[in-house]
Amino acid sequence: MNNINYTIKKITLKTSSLEIFWDDNHRSKFHFLWLRDNCPSSFHPDTRMRKFNLLNVSENIHPKKFTINDE
Repeated sequence: MNNINYTIKKITLKTSSLEIFWDDNHRSKFHFLWLRDNCPSSFHPDTRMRKFNLLNVSENIHPKKFTINDE
């Protein structure tokens, strides 16, 4: 098995998504609603059931902040 490390070079805030630019020059785009739906805080820690109804999330959802960390 190969241990491949991917490093984020830059994150750009767009109108409805975050774009991540990787060190291999690949670009990934993550829509805000997808990020909200997949956020670890969206799930109960024991039951792993969703703690909110995705249909009730505003279409104008956007991140309050974002950062790049060493992990």
